[in-house]
Amino acid sequence: MITEKTALLSRVQAVLEENGIFITDAEAGDQDLSDYFEDSIQFMSTILALEETFGILFPPDAVNMDFFSSLENLCETIAALQEEGNQTPA
Repeated sequence: MITEKTALLSRVQAVLEENGIFITDAEAGDQDLSDYFEDSIQFMSTILALEETFGILFPPDAVNMDFFSSLENLCETIAALQEEGNQTPA
């Protein structure tokens, strides 16, 4: 049975992969995702892709490397923004 959390995790991993960040299931736990970024362009491209995919807008103060402290943290942040209705403008 696929839960909402599992579905979200799969979608986040797909966006990361589209931006050149490949994380194995073994690495997905507490791995610091910021180690995977090669430069700031890749970082910002990933942020924009996540916003587009999930229809959310990250607050400027949330867009930093701490945001990518783990895959779980990233998923929790996205879920919270969706619940808050922090949506991208139409």
